[in-house]
Amino acid sequence: MFGYTDDERKKAERKEAERQTMTLTENAKGDPKKVSIKPPERKVAMEDKDDSMTFGNFFRILLIAAIIIVLIVVIGSQALKIVKSQEK
Repeated sequence: MFGYTDDERKKAERKEAERQTMTLTENAKGDPKKVSIKPPERKVAMEDKDDSMTFGNFFRILLIAAIIIVLIVVIGSQALKIVKSQEK
């Protein structure tokens, strides 16, 4: 490859590499590769330390109580409407 610049020579080499083909025989794939996998270490879950009344615990209990009260009021009012509608 005389008379070519470096860029032209590299392009020609790439084109030659693209044109090369390979013929595969029957056993070209070979046997499947066996990989040993190490199981991950088990970590023991830490026990939750029950802190005394913190703001987060207080707010959570308050929210649960509010939801229960709202459910009782809504279900009670629906039951009262059903009873009143049957009296007529």
